[in-house]
Amino acid sequence: MEISELKSQAGLYKHLSMLFYPPDKSELTGSSVFDSLIHFAKQMDSKLLLEVSRLPKNFDSYSEQELNIEFSKLFLGPFGLIAAPYGSVYLDDQFQVNGPSTVMVNRIYMNHDLQLELSELPDHIAIELEFIALLLEEGQTFEKGSELELFHSNYFEPWISPFCEKIINGTDNGYFSCLARVLVGVTKSCSINIPI
Repeated sequence: MEISELKSQAGLYKHLSMLFYPPDKSELTGSSVFDSLIHFAKQMDSKLLLEVSRLPKNFDSYSEQELNIEFSKLFLGPFGLIAAPYGSVYLDDQFQVNGPSTVMVNRIYMNHDLQLELSELPDHIAIELEFIALLLEEGQTFEKGSELELFHSNYFEPWISPFCEKIINGTDNGYFSCLARVLVGVTKSCSINIPI
């Protein structure tokens, strides 16, 4: 895999992670997050580029209050989560937060000498996206048996489609629906490059 392709994949994962924290219009509007996502998507896949290009317009069409209300409704509660942003909810038999897969993900981070001092669980979507970006930045590829491929195929990819389906089916907010489609597109684009 070429270095430019690794950088594109790392950039997509890293910048996507920022969009799974509570929306901050002042932080995201003045930043290059959306421009960077578009730049990296151009190097990956034309269909993905089309979805990524829709993100900024969808983001700008809502107030910060509207975005945060929808973010809370989808990912925080308090009256139940529409789309729990934790892998264990989808990967473990009990459909619970902080399940056995969370412990495994945390072990993987610790084996990689990462000390997490976060208010979120290790299997939160943003944390997992950041970890994949870190591995890509270190030059790891999706080559069969690599640490990146094992993490991606066992603890990330299996829960992304059901998570994103819940977002899309649980909101009429164009920004979050688009974000879910982008996440699925990035995951599939990178998975295509995993040798079988």
